[in-house]
Amino acid sequence: MVVVSKKILERAGGWRNRICACGNGCHSPEVTPLIFPFLGQRIVFISEAPYSFPKEGCRTLRDFLEKAFLEGIREEASRGDGLRMPGDIFDSVFLTFRCLFSSPPREEDVERFLRCVYWTHAAKKSLKGLGSWERKKGAERCFRPTVKELREARPEFMVAASSIALRVLFRRGFRELCERQAEKVQSEEDSDKGRGYRFVP
Repeated sequence: MVVVSKKILERAGGWRNRICACGNGCHSPEVTPLIFPFLGQRIVFISEAPYSFPKEGCRTLRDFLEKAFLEGIREEASRGDGLRMPGDIFDSVFLTFRCLFSSPPREEDVERFLRCVYWTHAAKKSLKGLGSWERKKGAERCFRPTVKELREARPEFMVAASSIALRVLFRRGFRELCERQAEKVQSEEDSDKGRGYRFVP
């Protein structure tokens, strides 16, 4: 079963070597990182870390895409796309980028997603089994690679599905950013009233 072309997997390997180069300074130097290919995507999706990777039967990017990712998306799609809080990272991906997946999801949807969305992690390697403080420190060690990714990608949009990613990159949590956004919306709404406009968030 071929879900992703050999060319894309080769580009992912080259990109991984450029991005994940911390060596012994990494929080888990013996663990394989999960790095997706950068293909000029204009959307960046950032989550905390590859939670359960590698594991038995899923040790490479190809394994992850053909098994864990495709199976995860299909499982979440079976729940429908109605309004709900995401149950896990695959649910977040499916609900956020629903338009990229067929009904039901097919093999070719995996490459379509990769070509449209650059998925990265605040911590490039698994943080499974670590406490909240250790997870944050692990993500902080990946700060420079993540900044390097974002500088090269220059995304038009960034979707964050991790409070740790927000704290490491922006020094803000979800709650604080939501409050700041609400203040901005209210400010724009107030300023538009004077011009006869109504701001709809």
